[in-house]
Amino acid sequence: MQETEYAITDLGTLGGPTSTASDINDKGQVCGTSHLVNGASHAFVWQGRLMKKIAAEGFEGSIASRIDRFGRVVGDLKRGSVTLGFIFDPKYPSRLTAIQPLAPFRDVHARGINEKGQVVGWGRDEQGRVRALLWNTIGKPPIDLGTFGGPNSAAYGINSVGWITGYARLQTGKDHAFFRKTGKLMDLGPPSDHRIASRFPFIYGYAINSSGQIAGYLASAPFTTGTTQAFIFTDHFILLSNSLGGTNSIALALNDRGEVVGRSETSIRRLHHAFLFRQGAMIDLNTRIPPNSGWELTVAWGINNRGQSVGTGTRGGYEHAFLLTPVTASAR
Repeated sequence: MQETEYAITDLGTLGGPTSTASDINDKGQVCGTSHLVNGASHAFVWQGRLMKKIAAEGFEGSIASRIDRFGRVVGDLKRGSVTLGFIFDPKYPSRLTAIQPLAPFRDVHARGINEKGQVVGWGRDEQGRVRALLWNTIGKPPIDLGTFGGPNSAAYGINSVGWITGYARLQTGKDHAFFRKTGKLMDLGPPSDHRIASRFPFIYGYAINSSGQIAGYLASAPFTTGTTQAFIFTDHFILLSNSLGGTNSIALALNDRGEVVGRSETSIRRLHHAFLFRQGAMIDLNTRIPPNSGWELTVAWGINNRGQSVGTGTRGGYEHAFLLTPVTASAR
């Protein structure tokens, strides 16, 4: 018999057919992206059963990436062929601050924010090279975090004390996950098991918690073009065993208890389900919601310290943002 551990909430949309939730803070505030009636995609904040569009006047669309404990949201704005980052502060709900690209970058992307207001992401120059960036103060030039000798890098996550993770390219053309505490990037290096290292020469750090644990994925080819394997890193790589029956998995977020969420392939090739990894086991979140809910949860993008998680699932033929809230002690 299926054990119901979570109540599921459909976060709705901004009037269009689809939405996705990308992060949740400990207050239960959610950020994400939804289609409007006209087909444009816009960032939103959800709280207390209400989804509100983040005002982005003068831009064609926006996406939200992460939300901090104060409800500040970072993401991207689109204007023609140019992408700008943004930071939204709920103290000023009628406006948001665009993060303008400065030379040599033609566009910038904002992917993480912490309680200090530090923002991480990346910039792209006219030649298409990508560099990981840290904004200590919005409006001032960012810090270029560098690479491991290759042309590209990107920052995806930053924790409460300013530790950062992402990836940087080596001179060999391979990508490795990095950890930055202060100053230079530290290469997490390949897994110590040479068989795994040779199978997965590309490594991406995606999220980092307050103790410095990193969630991400190993890959046989750049990004998700090949086989992928979710991991959590403390002082070594711990591979998240896939009990959903498929081959590919990606870890996308973790909380301060080291609980990890993401997506994993099922026994049906190319069909992905949202997963939770805790106490050494990968759980298909579809097996922890009411069996008659009508949902198929495909990816979990965020988890908070209360055990609530958010992501995207299919319901009634459309992709909608969901919120899972623990209803049993085992889920908390």
